[in-house]
Amino acid sequence: MSGDVAVAVYCSTQSQPVVNLSLLDCPGARVVNDKRGRFIEFAAANLFTGRFDNTAPAPYGFRVQVDPFVQVSPYSY
Repeated sequence: MSGDVAVAVYCSTQSQPVVNLSLLDCPGARVVNDKRGRFIEFAAANLFTGRFDNTAPAPYGFRVQVDPFVQVSPYSY
C-alpha cells in the first residue's frame, strides 16, 4: 500500500470538488469517537520513521468528519 490519501467533497450542483485534498505518504490514520463527534484523523507525512502505531495521537495532520455534517480540517495536539 502506498499510504497516499485523497479526499474530494462534491456538491451535487457543481462538476468540480468543493474540497480536493491529497496527502502523500501518510504514515497512518485513526478513528476517533468522542464528545467532539466521530471522525478520522490522518497523520501528516514525515512524522515517523515507520508506520504510525496508533498508541498516541499523531501530533498534526488533517481530520475528516461526515456526521452530522461534512468537515475537513487540519489539527494539532
